[in-house]
Amino acid sequence: MSRGRTYRIEAVLEHAKETFWRLGYDGAAVSDLEVATGLSRSSLYQAFGSKPRLFARVLDAYICGFIGPLLTPLEAKGAAPDAVDRFVRDLRDLFMDDGLPSRYGCLWVNSIVEFAGRDAPVDVRATEFWDRLNGAYCNGLRCAAARERDGLTPSEDRAGLLAAATFAAWLTVRVDATRARAVCDRMLVEMSSWWRPAGALA
Repeated sequence: MSRGRTYRIEAVLEHAKETFWRLGYDGAAVSDLEVATGLSRSSLYQAFGSKPRLFARVLDAYICGFIGPLLTPLEAKGAAPDAVDRFVRDLRDLFMDDGLPSRYGCLWVNSIVEFAGRDAPVDVRATEFWDRLNGAYCNGLRCAAARERDGLTPSEDRAGLLAAATFAAWLTVRVDATRARAVCDRMLVEMSSWWRPAGALA
C-alpha cells in the first residue's frame, strides 16, 4: 500500500510562495523549493506536476488570499471615494511593515515584470491584473463623478493614473520603502483635490 500524504497542501503553497516572492520564478530553483517546503523533488512533482503548475497554484492563492481582500472594498457595489482613499492608505501601511510586501513588493507585480517581453512558462495573468485594479479604482471613483466639473479629468482617466501609480509604488518598495510611501502620500494629496467641491480652499 502507498503511504498517505503527511503534509498540508496549504502549508506547502505558503512556503513555496515565500520562496517565489523572495527569489522570483526563475531564481527559485527546485532545490530551493525542496528546502522551503520540506518535500523532495519527487513529492513536489507528484503533488503539483511541475514547477510552472506549482507557481500557478501559488499565484492563485496569493491573488485570492492577499490581493483579493485589499481590493474587495473598492470592488464592492456602491463603493465611495473613501474606499479609494482607504486602499491607498492601507498600501502605504503595508510599506511601513517589515514583512514580505515591504521587502519584496507584490508577487503578482513582480511576476508580470519578470516575464514582460518574453514567453512565460506560466500565465501570470497580466491583463487580469490591470483590468481588475483599474476596474476597482473606476468603481470607487464612480460616486465622485457628480462632483466633477468641466475641465477636470474623467473618472476613467483618474483610475488609470491611480493604477499606474500603484504599480509604480509596488516596484519602488523593493528598492526604497520610504520612496514607495512617498508615492502613496502624493496619490492621497492628488485625490484630496478631486474630492473638494469647486471653489473650496485647499
